[in-house]
Amino acid sequence: MLESSPGRPKMRLFGRRSRFATILFVFGVGHAHGQNYNPSQTDPCMPPPPGLLGIFIGPEERQRRAEACAQERKAQWDAYNAQQRAETEQREEAEALAKQKQAEEQARLEREQANQKRQALQAQWAAYKNLRAAEDSPDNQCKTPDFARKLIEGWNSLKIDVPTITAYGLGIAEAEAIDIEHLTTTEFDSANSTFKCHGVFVTDRGRRLAGTVAIRPNVAGDPIMSWQADQSQDLSRYEPPSEPEPDTIAQAPATRKPEQPLSRIEETTNGSSASGLADRQRWETWLAGLSGDESDGAKWWAANRNVTHHKDCKGAGVAATDEAAWLAGCLNAQQLLTPIDEKRRSDPDYKKGWNSY
Repeated sequence: MLESSPGRPKMRLFGRRSRFATILFVFGVGHAHGQNYNPSQTDPCMPPPPGLLGIFIGPEERQRRAEACAQERKAQWDAYNAQQRAETEQREEAEALAKQKQAEEQARLEREQANQKRQALQAQWAAYKNLRAAEDSPDNQCKTPDFARKLIEGWNSLKIDVPTITAYGLGIAEAEAIDIEHLTTTEFDSANSTFKCHGVFVTDRGRRLAGTVAIRPNVAGDPIMSWQADQSQDLSRYEPPSEPEPDTIAQAPATRKPEQPLSRIEETTNGSSASGLADRQRWETWLAGLSGDESDGAKWWAANRNVTHHKDCKGAGVAATDEAAWLAGCLNAQQLLTPIDEKRRSDPDYKKGWNSY
């Protein structure tokens, strides 16, 4: 009893140490193999703990675990890098798509602005031509020398005051008309002695006034004259626009691809099947280089050129977003296909080659 009593505390002490070592071993192993969430944060292949806990892992097991952990590390990094590449590609695709849309929107706005400017300039030229046509018309009775002379005399009898520069500065003074520019007839009823003439009255004070002179009989039948100046005295409308009249044929549409410049299909002297096929290939290549309204215009001419009594390009009346591009495509297609159609009608071999495409 006395000999065995001292041994019991030693056995209990050894037992407590064994349980403590087991706990450390379990926690050590768990720590070694539990940190494999993200390769950028932790390393899944941590070495076994040194000291007492390391004696339970043999060399072969260490090697096996090292290889397994190396494979796990590589797989994690491969997956991580693949995800990063995919995110980068998606981001680059989104940025490229955004830039493409921005470029397309910018191109659309530029086309709209160019079209609006072209239309405004065309309207200015149309108004100017209408004024010139009215002025040069044979029905412009107001411009006859005798009637124009009466207009000048009548206008001077009205004693019109105009702003003028005097020795004391800017003032008002009577002016006399010495000429009438751009004189047109707005109403001329000889039976009722009612007349209206519009023009720019040039005065001896150096002023030019635009307005309308009206003549009508009073109750006694005597003619009376009145003067109504235009609300706007901007006389630039009587001058030709500063920019030349738009020529939709000569303009290169914005939709044309630079790698497909317009070039006339070469005319060949040999009306053979080979030359017909070659011209057809060149036509299809040119047509494929077009886009948008320009392509629609070219295809319209190609489809309607053989229709009896078909309209020409300018009178087609086809609605298009960019009318200038549509007209350019139609006229260019007409220019290209006209000599080809003549060969197709005159040379059966050439037509056969054209149709063999």
